[in-house]
Amino acid sequence: MPISEKDQKFYDRVGIPVPSSDAHGEDSWEHPVSENLKPVNPSNWHQDGNKLICDTEYGPLVQLLPTDTIMVGTDDKGLPILKNIYKN
Repeated sequence: MPISEKDQKFYDRVGIPVPSSDAHGEDSWEHPVSENLKPVNPSNWHQDGNKLICDTEYGPLVQLLPTDTIMVGTDDKGLPILKNIYKN
């Protein structure tokens, strides 16, 4: 996507390169962009308040949980086991 003349003058004035972007590809029924997604391989799951947190190679991943849900452990695939505290 081309940048505006005003933005080009700014980058020239401060002496930094214009940011670039890579196309994700065509998003169509035959070739969905989701085919290009890479797995994040989450590990080291823990809960802090209502935040479910894990480590990935891209940095931490955080998911907010309802306040009546707790993590009671991980399963054999390493994914969190969640439990509603009001249900038996």
